[in-house]
Amino acid sequence: MDIFLEEIDSIFLVEEKADHYHSGSDNQWKFEELDAWRNAHQFVLSLYKFTGSFPKEERFALVDQMRRAAVSIPANIAEGTGKKSVKEILRFFYISRGSLEESKYHLLLARDLKYLSLKEFDELKEKINTTGRLLNALITSLERKTRNH
Repeated sequence: MDIFLEEIDSIFLVEEKADHYHSGSDNQWKFEELDAWRNAHQFVLSLYKFTGSFPKEERFALVDQMRRAAVSIPANIAEGTGKKSVKEILRFFYISRGSLEESKYHLLLARDLKYLSLKEFDELKEKINTTGRLLNALITSLERKTRNH
């Protein structure tokens, strides 16, 4: 069994005694165990930091769109982990992936408008690309799992 299937199996096992949404520790939820969620969360934190210096006229335009799309990535991963069927989980992971692609465009636009320095852009690009690889691996593993059952 590959590592991603093991990770999925360990995270999505429903234990009769435990809260379905909680991992068992006192301060961590199941979605926090996913590397894709952790990386997406770090991307959002960095994006918030960098967009804080955008021009004021972009506050309710590009900044708002960038933040909403970025927040949607880990939020949909988290929401997916609360679903019972693999089909439902995948639906939320696909939404997350769509938001990730939207965020990539926003980064390019912000760079081209000179709202992000090349260093800031590269940092955010690396985080979002890593998140995308991890999310795609989870999706691929779940798709394989549905084909095998």
